[in-house]
Parts: sequence; structure tokens; C-alpha cells
Amino acid sequence: MINQRSFTSAAVFHDYFAIRGGGERLVLELAQALGASITYGYTTPESYERTLFLAESLDLNLSPLLRRYGLHAPALAFAFARQRARAESIDTRIFSGVCAPFAAPAADRPGRNIYYCHTPPLPLRSTRVVRRRNLAGEEARPCEHRRCLPARL
Repeated sequence: MINQRSFTSAAVFHDYFAIRGGGERLVLELAQALGASITYGYTTPESYERTLFLAESLDLNLSPLLRRYGLHAPALAFAFARQRARAESIDTRIFSGVCAPFAAPAADRPGRNIYYCHTPPLPLRSTRVVRRRNLAGEEARPCEHRRCLPARL
């Protein structure tokens, strides 16, 4: 039986806003189009103005001491994992980034979890594919999309 629950609220969970990048801009546009709040690890002065975020958005305010290489990912993952109960109260949850999905409630909980992948991880788009046979016996081939091809000098 299909769940007939109506989805009325949406939220975007995004790792952080450290620069004025395309991924950050996409998250802001997506949230604005959906009327969704954004939960994010932290923001810096180099990123977008706070006025572009809905008032309900939540800055997890990750300490600058924890933003260092080696501490950054585990600290953000822990901060987002602590948001899981809050995320459960939202009908449609969109996760953007590496650490934000730690806020995702279990799949058997009400609501919808969506992972937005800005850029597939390098092994999924690399032209240096390890040659292995898949279950159907076909040999893996590198992606032939022009963005995946090596740059010409």
C-alpha cells in the first residue's frame, strides 16, 4: 500500500557556507523555491549574506577550532546527527553535502529523505576506471561525458 501522507513542510540540510560557490547558491535557490528552512554547520563572511536565508534557518555554529582539517568532518557529522530528532518532524528533508546526511532519520520513519549530490564522488566519475566485470559480465568503461574526459593541453 502506498503511503498517502501529504507533505507540507520541507527543509534543506547543507554542510556549510564557507564561500560564494555554486553549490551554496543552488542550496539557497532550492530552499527559496520550496519555502524551506536551511540547517547548516556554519557560515563565514566570505559566503552569502544571512538575509538570503529564511528566518527559520538554523546555524549549528560549528566552532572555528573544529573547522580544521582532520576535525572538520567528524565534528560536522556529530553536529548533524544531533539534529536527527528535529529532522524527523519535517515532511521532506533534502540533504546536501557529506556530513548533512547524518541528520537523516531512519528510512522507516515518516517523511521523505532526499540526497542531493552536487558532484558525484571522484571514483564514480573518474576516467581511470578499474577494469572489473559487473554481475552481467560486462567490462566497466570510463564515462564518456565531456566533463569527465581529461583536459586537453
